[in-house]
Amino acid sequence: MKIEPVKAIMNPGYPTKIQSLEDTVLLKNLPNRWKQIAVVCTAISSFSLTSCSEAINYINDLLSRGQTQQLEGDVMATRINLSEKEAIDIITDELSKQGITADKESIEDINADVPAKYEYIDTGINLETQNTSMTLDGIIEDKNIGFEYISNGDMNEWLGETLDEYTHDEILNVYKESIDNNIIKDDDMKAVMFYSEYAYSRQNAEDNLRSQVNDFINWLKEQGII
Repeated sequence: MKIEPVKAIMNPGYPTKIQSLEDTVLLKNLPNRWKQIAVVCTAISSFSLTSCSEAINYINDLLSRGQTQQLEGDVMATRINLSEKEAIDIITDELSKQGITADKESIEDINADVPAKYEYIDTGINLETQNTSMTLDGIIEDKNIGFEYISNGDMNEWLGETLDEYTHDEILNVYKESIDNNIIKDDDMKAVMFYSEYAYSRQNAEDNLRSQVNDFINWLKEQGII
């Protein structure tokens, strides 16, 4: 067999990557599995992409704003979590919908067991805790019960390292199992723990936290506190 250079390459009968990115009609017909990927959907819905380079630059910019996770092939999706201030505002807003007033200015401390050390074992993560005093993020007026939002910064501080998102999730899951109904009790004071959980969109992150608050409200009702 004699090897010779190819003189011509026929154009494919399907749209190329560049053609797909430049054709807004094609972009609207994404595969179903892509519709769950926040970065792709955001890039397409935010504005009409006019060039391949524009699309790539925009998606790269999105990815640079937060931690990412490989979903399928070479497509990445940003995972975000709420800041402590954003979370506290959401918590107090959700409580107010039920007529519950939370005082964010009142300073109350409570003793609680928090993550202190972890190690990977065959069955997952072995987590050790230590008792420490923490200043609550808010107090529900006249109910002697407060709340604490455990942010990523809190977890990193307690464990003395910056956790990647996967380790954070695993430690958080183990930690939550150790707290009955997410309620910490210390003498006459009680406090509910809300958690920072990664999500693939800001709306999803807010919905997750509001769901936690509503679980707490239901607990208050079951206990006859409200």
